[in-house]
Amino acid sequence: MKRLVVAVLAVGLVVAVAFTAYTRVYLPSTRPVLNGAPLVLPIKIEKLSAEPLSAAQPTDQERCGATLHEAIAAVAPGYRIDSEELYVRKNGYDSVALRTMAGEYLDTFGLRLSADAEVTVDGQSVDYLIWRPDWLHSVVEDRMVVAAMFGTRLADGAPAMAFGYFVLRPV
Repeated sequence: MKRLVVAVLAVGLVVAVAFTAYTRVYLPSTRPVLNGAPLVLPIKIEKLSAEPLSAAQPTDQERCGATLHEAIAAVAPGYRIDSEELYVRKNGYDSVALRTMAGEYLDTFGLRLSADAEVTVDGQSVDYLIWRPDWLHSVVEDRMVVAAMFGTRLADGAPAMAFGYFVLRPV
């Protein structure tokens, strides 16, 4: 009888560990990271007001989009863009909000901040953050997320922050 109880407990433990690994490690790697809104948990969306770059004037779209893409090419050679979302936030630059709120959101995918640095693209200083899978998630996850951002003035003269999220995979 004791052996039966031990066997049932062992099987139950194995099933519980397997279920946890599946739901906490594997499932996040199958979900898309970008969801059409800035990477912010739904309860905090009002704290980072931004609109899609596609809503800006065409000259701003082209200039800001090109700068962000060139920054990604410089920061992550050997990676291809799997998906991207570009935004513009009027009334100034706030990288702290971007870092903090995106970090909380990306934690749900097992991604941890691994780099916080700056690159210069055509004379424009671009800050970037890189999130990579933690050691446990790296077994099933090959994606990394890069957020690139820079301060600029829009065509109408308003100060703004152009930023983008890029999900990258190895080439």
